[in-house]
Amino acid sequence: MSRIAWDLPGYQFLVRMVAEGGAAAAQQVFDEVAGEVFQLMVHTVGHALVEALEFWTDEQITRVLGILGAASPSKIVAAATNHAGSNILQTLVGKITGQQGHVESFTRTLAGVRVSGVLSMIEDMDGSHLILKCLDTFSAKQNLVHVVSFDPPFPSVI
Repeated sequence: MSRIAWDLPGYQFLVRMVAEGGAAAAQQVFDEVAGEVFQLMVHTVGHALVEALEFWTDEQITRVLGILGAASPSKIVAAATNHAGSNILQTLVGKITGQQGHVESFTRTLAGVRVSGVLSMIEDMDGSHLILKCLDTFSAKQNLVHVVSFDPPFPSVI
């Protein structure tokens, strides 16, 4: 099923399947494509399928956060600096607001990209939107993870 998510007719078929089949169909599609979530997030057509699965359950969000957490820093930065990928990550930030464990997992993942990754995100329009979404959405304490987790310490910009 994940192979058909990469082209427009396949994407349309999967979205129709989810719309007509409800939660069970959404779970089936999610199970099939979850392992390729990064590739789909930044793909010209595939990102639309990830966006269409907007009613992810708490279990699905936990699974996506696990996939994000296991990804290399370069994949995180690539998704964050891609227009569609950044939008999906910003949507995820909105969905996890108020769920302490999810927020900690997400902020740990972002902190894992280190200084160079965060600087790349800040310098990129889409990446900076994700950073701003985190700053606007999460508490100061939750956002502090971004600063204190860096190794080496974040350089002075003054």
